[in-house]
Amino acid sequence: KPDRLLAWVRKLPWMGEANSRYVAIMLGVRDWVKPDRHLLSVARHFGYGTDVQALCADVAARVREFPSTVDFVLWCASRQPRAPARRQEYPDDTPRGR
Repeated sequence: KPDRLLAWVRKLPWMGEANSRYVAIMLGVRDWVKPDRHLLSVARHFGYGTDVQALCADVAARVREFPSTVDFVLWCASRQPRAPARRQEYPDDTPRGR
């Protein structure tokens, strides 16, 4: 049934691959993930290429969660601003602002 749901959602306006999978996840399909730019970046970083489904399925198996839950956690984490490294921030190790 999930494939039929995806086919139906894809017929709606502005529903590409990522959006249609997101709608399916919100309707209860827990084994799918959405291939958005944030997850694609994470997948490439960890050697999965563009296979976000495999990345989330592997992590989900290790932590005993649904792939869609892993999708959400990785998506949230990938959107967080990265803190600068201490060496870049204070090259001479002198504390600032005290």
